[in-house]
Amino acid sequence: TAPEPVLKVVLDKFKLVCVLDGIIPVPATHLLGSNADLTSWTGKCITKPRRGAGSRGISLLEEVPASPDPDPSMLIQEYLPGAEYSVDVLADRQGRVLSAVPRERLKVDSGVAVAARVVRDAELEHFATLAVERLGLPFISNVQFRRNSMGVPCLLEINPRTPGTMPLTVASGVNMPLLALRALLGHVTDAEVPAFKEVATVRYWTERFITPDEMSALTVQSEVAA
Repeated sequence: TAPEPVLKVVLDKFKLVCVLDGIIPVPATHLLGSNADLTSWTGKCITKPRRGAGSRGISLLEEVPASPDPDPSMLIQEYLPGAEYSVDVLADRQGRVLSAVPRERLKVDSGVAVAARVVRDAELEHFATLAVERLGLPFISNVQFRRNSMGVPCLLEINPRTPGTMPLTVASGVNMPLLALRALLGHVTDAEVPAFKEVATVRYWTERFITPDEMSALTVQSEVAA
């Protein structure tokens, strides 16, 4: 597991943004009701707890409140309208990244991805690597991003644990749980970590792994039915 000081940063979304600001793109973020000048903010914004998981406690506001009630346990954050991604990251015991596998979260229910696909995106891999190595997170972690209005992927949060969609990363060719165990024992090298391939999954009662082309066909069928 990660050292306690690192966990205190990772599990506090405000501290996390402060630590990684200037290292990777982060959304504009302030404590709710702080003295921050929000007059330049226009359009939608997000309020959410500093600490929490999934989508619990998150609210989408159509505009920035004129005088929000002070609540240091809540954040007000720039709304990110673009596609959402999770990057599964494998690091050694010192937090040096060995692999970063991005996936697009195509459909999310209660904060959980029920349809997703692994994608090749060097920018996402780079940002996730910078974040994990800056924090020194060992073994498996999950870094979530969403694109802003300019298409830039900005940090949402980091989960210092194995994500529920890990079977998709394993299906892509990178068996992170096995490699993490080998890393714990000091028996893994860069050469032993395979490249990943693009693959997709749909979660219902079980998980089914399909090709990106099959996923595209399902998306078209869904749009026609709607």
